[in-house]
Amino acid sequence: MQLPTTIIFLCAVASVSCSISSTHLRVQRSALECPQKIAVCPKLTCDANNFGFCVDKQELLDLKVDIYNIHLLDRSCKANVIGDKVCINWALGAFVCGTTAELTDTHVTYKNIMFLPPDPVYVIYREEYRFNVSCTFPLDLLTSLGTVLYPIIVIISIPVDGYGEFQVGMAVYKDASFITPYDSDVFLSTHAMLYVGVFIYNDYNNEFNLVMKNCYATPTMNPNDLKKYDIIMEGCSNTLDKTIKIVENGESSKGKFQVQMFKFIGDHSRVYLHCEVYLCHKSKSCKPNCFGRKSNNELPEALGSLRLGPINRSDPPTDDADPPTDAADPPTDAAGKSTSGGFMLFGFLLSSYLFF
Repeated sequence: MQLPTTIIFLCAVASVSCSISSTHLRVQRSALECPQKIAVCPKLTCDANNFGFCVDKQELLDLKVDIYNIHLLDRSCKANVIGDKVCINWALGAFVCGTTAELTDTHVTYKNIMFLPPDPVYVIYREEYRFNVSCTFPLDLLTSLGTVLYPIIVIISIPVDGYGEFQVGMAVYKDASFITPYDSDVFLSTHAMLYVGVFIYNDYNNEFNLVMKNCYATPTMNPNDLKKYDIIMEGCSNTLDKTIKIVENGESSKGKFQVQMFKFIGDHSRVYLHCEVYLCHKSKSCKPNCFGRKSNNELPEALGSLRLGPINRSDPPTDDADPPTDAADPPTDAAGKSTSGGFMLFGFLLSSYLFF
């Protein structure tokens, strides 16, 4: 099966193993045809945000399963009875509800187990049921975030008239592959490169491209700090800094850029990143024109501002250096413009609708 290169809508490869005693079956996708002995046909779906798993309630009752105590590896993650179905939904990512992640050079597979305990109204039982569930995704900007416990990520909400509200995130990565996110505080020397990815989480209909309009850095978390360094201006890189490279902008639901780490002159050891982004409908010309440097005077409707940091300088200070004046800055948050709110996450936020 040829895997999609993006993960919108996605059930890239969804697998269910239903087992009873020595009977074992494994198939791809969401449809499962179970052995006659255990006539249960669950439906598994997975996308960039969630696992979803539903089974017909009557099928479970026929198996004498305790439908109110079905759980995942983490016993606190339980299924709910919804009408004639028993369903459980949980956020996609390693460590969530006991989910594990297996990585290759190109893909990540998330795995969990659903346990179906016997109904306690019966005195004995001879068979215990479980479903092994897994979803495999191409490794990318977003899916890689679920492989670490504490990715450095910020998320805001941007409403779009007539389309609803979209989640937009920004994260930092260790190399130019943009699939190895930092999983703790970031410390970089001024010789190291900083890799930044921005993305739309939940454009399930694939209708919008993400445009990084203006991105800059400040020595404090204040986006209006008078001391700032421009990285991207009107969608194009600052031509005075040859280390800046815009890898992608306005071409899909993601944006990427890289820049060599730097230090602000003065007693500052931290850098905060700010990006003004907007969602551009695919029916329009979204990719910035950086050759003619013509400014687009049309004000984007779906505009938002992301703020991420701090990124710490790891170069050793000189002997005569004073303590950094920004040492007391608290962790950053996200600032949304025309949004319902913003927040900084050091754990991977995956809501019910939480790329590509």
